Amino acid sequence: MKRLFTIIASLMLTFSINAQELTTASVKVNQKGTLHRQLSADEWRNVSSLKLKGELDAEDFAFIRTLGLKSLDLSGISNKVLPVKALQGCLYLESVILPDG
Repeated sequence: MKRLFTIIASLMLTFSINAQELTTASVKVNQKGTLHRQLSADEWRNVSSLKLKGELDAEDFAFIRTLGLKSLDLSGISNKVLPVKALQGCLYLESVILPDG
């Protein structure tokens, strides 16, 4: 029983530490298709909320789908039309702010 408690406590501590490391990132994309280069791989791993500016292409949206985001703010992008299935498979996405237009 003591061992089970230790394992559960350890898992809870790991989860709380990981949850605290998640961050919000605000990124300006100066050239379509380069979103993945705007932050390091370690920085991208910790992003849970993303606010974007600039113009995005299908490659950028494909990258967004890999991030496991909880929230995405697209209000600052210049795209008037989003790619088909732009956010398909974003299972953890709880909030999306779309661009005007």
